[in-house]
Amino acid sequence: MSFNNKTNLTIIDAAISQAEELLQANSKLISDILKKTDWKYNSGSSAEIVLKLLTERPAIDVLYYKPLYPWSSALGYFDGEAIHINYKKVLNHTALVGLLLHEYSHYCGFSHG
Repeated sequence: MSFNNKTNLTIIDAAISQAEELLQANSKLISDILKKTDWKYNSGSSAEIVLKLLTERPAIDVLYYKPLYPWSSALGYFDGEAIHINYKKVLNHTALVGLLLHEYSHYCGFSHG
């Protein structure tokens, strides 16, 4: 559960640090996931979901990108290899942590449906 900051921005370093802390077996996030019982879309049991999140994987690169369309509302995306953050949508710390965790879940095999 590690990220490689390829943006050279300290705000991304701080968000990565907190995301990595949250992806530890003894974190509040993992504890809360283990307590949840009503998962949608046949995601699996809480224990199965935690196992997917905590399985050791190669570090994932975090990059910035300039959207092709200025009207794009996407904050970021996972392309199968790296997490890309829309540089026109600079987020606050909490939102960046949430975005990293969201995109990391795609890296672990979870989808929107």
